[in-house]
Amino acid sequence: MKYLEHKQGVETIVRLLNNDNLIPIFGSGFTANSKAKNGNVPDAKGAIEYMKKFIFEEKQQDFDSDLFSEVAEAFMTVVSKEKRKNFFENYFTNVKLSDCHKNFLSLPWTHAYTINVDDGIEKNSDFTVVY
Repeated sequence: MKYLEHKQGVETIVRLLNNDNLIPIFGSGFTANSKAKNGNVPDAKGAIEYMKKFIFEEKQQDFDSDLFSEVAEAFMTVVSKEKRKNFFENYFTNVKLSDCHKNFLSLPWTHAYTINVDDGIEKNSDFTVVY
């Protein structure tokens, strides 16, 4: 791994971007706390807490794991389809990003990858979505 001073790092990023050699991968942190349909987009930790709350409401007992995959599996198994639908709709749809986020998305990316559940990147950019 090579560490660069700020100026050299910015110059390297600009060169890579101009040469179409820089492809962003957006994770859950990019849209976290952005306004959604009926709340704010949670980060991964926040999503886990929401899902555990729904699991508790259904089973009246705490779910001990904090592993996203385990909590998500229990959420999808235990919580009713209607409650799951409302959760995803309320916190992960109609996401409105800040101007700073939109400006970043408008850079001349040739490709971008996202592992986000929400629709923030798709609704606020000109990317062609491929699922």
